[in-house]
Amino acid sequence: MADISDAQMDTNSSTRSETTHGVAFDPGEQEVPVVKARDASEDRDDEPSEPGTVPEPAKSAAVRRLEEELAKRLPESVARALSRAVVDPAKARRELQEPAMVRVMGGSALEVIRVDLYSHMVTPSPANPRDSAERRLLIEGDGGSTALLPPQPLAGSASVMVVEAADPETMAETINRSQVNLLATNSYEKDIELDGVLVPITVIPMLVRHKNGSPEVAILATVDGSSRTASCHQLLGIQSSQAAYEFGRDPRRMLGLLGELAAALRRVQAGSEEAPPKVRALVVPAQVVIGHVGPDLRRAIQGYLGLQHVSHPKEWTDAGEIEAKADAMLLELRDDGVSEPAVAWYQGNLTASDARAMGLPSSFDERSVELLHTVMARRKAASRGLRRVDREMQRVRDPKLAEVCADLALRPARATFHRGRADVARKDLQELYGKVIKFSWAYTGRSPEALRDLALQGVRNSGYTPAGIELALLAAYWLVSKGVVRTLYYSQHLDNGQSDRRGVDQIILGMLASERGVHQLYRVVADSRAGILNPRSVDGRGDVVFASNGLPTELTNDRLRSDLVPNRNEPEPMPVPPGETPETALQQHEMKVLQATRFLRQEVDEIKDPLGVTGLLVEERGWPMSSAQEIMDDLDEVRTEVAHWKRVAINRQGTSADADASPVVDEVTIAAGEDS
Repeated sequence: MADISDAQMDTNSSTRSETTHGVAFDPGEQEVPVVKARDASEDRDDEPSEPGTVPEPAKSAAVRRLEEELAKRLPESVARALSRAVVDPAKARRELQEPAMVRVMGGSALEVIRVDLYSHMVTPSPANPRDSAERRLLIEGDGGSTALLPPQPLAGSASVMVVEAADPETMAETINRSQVNLLATNSYEKDIELDGVLVPITVIPMLVRHKNGSPEVAILATVDGSSRTASCHQLLGIQSSQAAYEFGRDPRRMLGLLGELAAALRRVQAGSEEAPPKVRALVVPAQVVIGHVGPDLRRAIQGYLGLQHVSHPKEWTDAGEIEAKADAMLLELRDDGVSEPAVAWYQGNLTASDARAMGLPSSFDERSVELLHTVMARRKAASRGLRRVDREMQRVRDPKLAEVCADLALRPARATFHRGRADVARKDLQELYGKVIKFSWAYTGRSPEALRDLALQGVRNSGYTPAGIELALLAAYWLVSKGVVRTLYYSQHLDNGQSDRRGVDQIILGMLASERGVHQLYRVVADSRAGILNPRSVDGRGDVVFASNGLPTELTNDRLRSDLVPNRNEPEPMPVPPGETPETALQQHEMKVLQATRFLRQEVDEIKDPLGVTGLLVEERGWPMSSAQEIMDDLDEVRTEVAHWKRVAINRQGTSADADASPVVDEVTIAAGEDS
């Protein structure tokens, strides 16, 4: 673009045409988005924009030179998109001469340039772990056309990822849905409106390819900073999908938004009573990934995410943290020899028919058991994956492996869970997995009939058999995912008034102690594989039991607990002191735990007091390793339990609002998070 003079600023001239960001710009159609003129020198550093101003678009020659430099590292379309998004191309070119290195977990590093970007040219990550609980997967059956597979590194590139979408409309819907979720759970609008974005976001170039044949689109996707980016878009009054499919593809539209904001700002400065434009949301500081050090770009990105969101202060939901751990664990299993198709199947990124065609066990119950056995057989690799994103986990204990395996196992049924049922089901299956990890068994792939016959021999010999455990795990997938069996977290009483505090693991493994229980496990697997929604009850010979109306008797949680696995060892409740209720006793325990936590915090603070002798000693000698590990493990387990009870309270509080519309609500149903 030619230097801007007073004559050129004359809006009465109808013949002139400016070029900004490489595009002819007609002032007759749109007001030139200029707030203050810049020095003619292209290669000087931009002075920071004054608060509440709109930066002048860069000269087209500077944009072209930056694009040429970027094209030496990036595909042409990516270089073009990035050069247009940069506020100061000259500064970006200097950054390219000596990029910064960001070290991440696992020994890798990201190569980045630190620049300012126009926020409306940046897209929140379409694969943000914050949205993992809502994202559809191929394994869920009906997600084949809309499921979004995880981004993969572009072949031959050190910094570009590729994501495939069904079509532009589907991808736009995914991005906009993510924007809504981010704003609902982690909005930064108020902070950005006051001060702008202060902490740089991290951005990676990404190619969006469409299965319907639409042209691919180059976007700048957030690795970290999706919430800040979505908040900027909200303040600017745009949808996040516009960053990918409108502003990123049409530089006229990108410059048009700058012009709209500049014009609105001038009107406000002239005394207009309209609301000031949210110009502080226009520019975001960013570090843009242009390369990596290490064998795997995806691994380097995982290490960065683990550093920011798992090992660092917990900003993600529990589902997001488990998603990151599961992804890291599966990547290590792949490197340890597990095939790519098997990893995709465990991750939920294959349909059952595709898994069958690839020779994988296509039944969801078999998938869950093979997954657990694979993790047990390759425990070191699985543990490496968990530690890679959570460095606070010095030693990976059974409950942590069980938690991730339970989450992966239940992914085919995730869409069927209501409210908090996913957390309840994962907790129940985790308890079972954590116990059987200690047993000696293996996934054999034998038929349910063969496993049943071998398990019956174990009953006669008064002990579990590997076949019995395998059968129980197959049935456990269906029993837990369908909500047939669940722990009674709230009202610990059955319909007959009997108290039952036993966990799901005790019920399922308890079924192996009787011939009827083994037959019932088999029937659960057989009925579920046959597509029968509710498994049927059986008698001691394994025959289906029919009610007086001629219909089969459905298996229920109460029937399992009172009939198949009776609670013979339930201790008598301890007498409640006069004037005390279970509720007040619980409150006293809660207060004791809170006080103990505060006392522990105080003791640690006193030990590290820099003015005390103990602080000097502990910094010099450290803490005995065995003692430190025991403390850390205990605290980790306490945190897991308290976090679970917190979710229970949140879920129960969420369901209480429905009680007004439906006065009669079964407490056991609420415990499972289901509608009454």
